[in-house]
Amino acid sequence: MTSEAEYLAMFPKLDNITIKEHGLVLNSASGDQELTYVTESANVSGQITASEGTFAPGSEIIVVLQDSAMPDDPAGIIGIERIRVGRAVDVVDYVVHYAPELVNPGSNYELLAEVIQNGQVMFATAVKPSVQLKTAPANH
Repeated sequence: MTSEAEYLAMFPKLDNITIKEHGLVLNSASGDQELTYVTESANVSGQITASEGTFAPGSEIIVVLQDSAMPDDPAGIIGIERIRVGRAVDVVDYVVHYAPELVNPGSNYELLAEVIQNGQVMFATAVKPSVQLKTAPANH
């Protein structure tokens, strides 16, 4: 909640908007406050297969792309997709979008998937596959 409050408190201080090649920058005239929004121009895609049976209708599958060194820190998450399962299926396609500007070239990234049914986590990946990501050009 503290981070959210800090984020929202910043908006009244911002009075300048700049559109850049890959995003939007909001800042104060003094330059001491800045928020940057970048385009999620890259993605990681694949399939999730039910280990036994099928994914039940009404289940939610959440696929997270995160910095493997920050597994419990929301700041390490650079992409997320939520999929609502409409009918019993054994395979679900996912596409997690992310901004290359958020990728730290020195970090390793992994995918985590959870299956939630009736508000309870029914499954979470034990093995988190490492992924290769696009990074932003060095001059950004």
